[in-house]
Amino acid sequence: MSNCQKLTNLKAQVTGEAARLIQSLVISDVNYNIAWKQLNDRYQNDRQLLFIILKRLTSQNAITAPSSTSIRSMVDVSKECLSSLRILSQPVDQWDSIILYLLFHKLDQHSRELYEQGLKNCSIPKLQDFFDFLEQRSRALEAGGSKSSTQQVKQFPQQKQNFPQRNQVHHAQSTSDCMACNQPGHILFRCPKFLSLGITERADFAKQHKLCFNCLRPGHSISQCGSFSTCRTCNKKHNTLLHRPAEPIVPAVVSNSPSLSHHANYTNSVAQTLLATAIVHVLDCRGVQQTVRVLLDGGSDTHVISSKCVKRLGLPYKKKHAVVTGLSETPVGTTQGIIDLEISPYHDSSVVIQAKQTCIMNTVTAHLPLHPCNPHMHHFQGLSLADQSWHTPAEIDMLVGASIFYSLISGERISGEQG
Repeated sequence: MSNCQKLTNLKAQVTGEAARLIQSLVISDVNYNIAWKQLNDRYQNDRQLLFIILKRLTSQNAITAPSSTSIRSMVDVSKECLSSLRILSQPVDQWDSIILYLLFHKLDQHSRELYEQGLKNCSIPKLQDFFDFLEQRSRALEAGGSKSSTQQVKQFPQQKQNFPQRNQVHHAQSTSDCMACNQPGHILFRCPKFLSLGITERADFAKQHKLCFNCLRPGHSISQCGSFSTCRTCNKKHNTLLHRPAEPIVPAVVSNSPSLSHHANYTNSVAQTLLATAIVHVLDCRGVQQTVRVLLDGGSDTHVISSKCVKRLGLPYKKKHAVVTGLSETPVGTTQGIIDLEISPYHDSSVVIQAKQTCIMNTVTAHLPLHPCNPHMHHFQGLSLADQSWHTPAEIDMLVGASIFYSLISGERISGEQG
């Protein structure tokens, strides 16, 4: 676009005093720079802009009756102000504790209690984690169908908002009868009848009564649950009483070998399908090849690596916070950053595979497989496996998603006996 066209567009956009300031300038390439300088000299006062932005950030109204609208407004205004301050080259990334203190004390008492209950230790939390809490709180209030939330819930069947009253506990107290045995004096997660059920029966009971799979209360789904408690077995977003052991993993066969699927016997004689793992090499910051154990997941649209593995590699990465979701769009964690990696099969370092935009998270998954398997399977004979120790439970350092998965699996399918 020429300066002449820019000046035409500029005159069309400004109004009032700004329009009068440049109205005498004739449309020409030379006059665009003159017009821009005049406007910049008049209005580009960084100090005044800084004061205006800080006033907007600090003068937000305190929330006395929490609602989804008021909490989202706080998040939106705060993020807009922080973005504007970054444009003015202010070090806002170093202000987390200050902004957190300011916004925390503008919340209502009940929201502050919920936030404190969700903190797992006494370390100083990140501002982004606080914003994530506010977003979740807003969704929970919106799902409740009312403008504001109540401090306490008296009648269990009419519960609309469900939040834990103590840290690391999935359930709030209720004065109504237990839903499983219809007896007063206890709540569902302490009911002997409910606890005597198997995991499948408990899940069916929760489905039948339309209970949240995280806090076991009615009125909302797990994606809308305001509780920050998680499963004490796997740390995922579901109730500990509904935890199902994850299915373990099968090794991937090295490229140019037939792909393989089979069933392995466990010590409890329950047949479970194994998925694909592999051992690869990744160059660390010193140029030394490090061994990394990966899980190949054709159902994932991203790659994930553990923060522990990134620290071991010593490679630089870009900080980025984003929520990672699983089935039913359930949040499973927050990324710490992204990193570009080059991985190679352990048997052939000349083959280099690019794993761009790999997300960094605290952990990838539990040790896999969950139980030792029988390594002596006849249909493995003569095959060069990508993970020679596939049958022994070990840590997973990285998850490789679908963009690479399908280019690695080749050859014909070989199946063993079921059971």
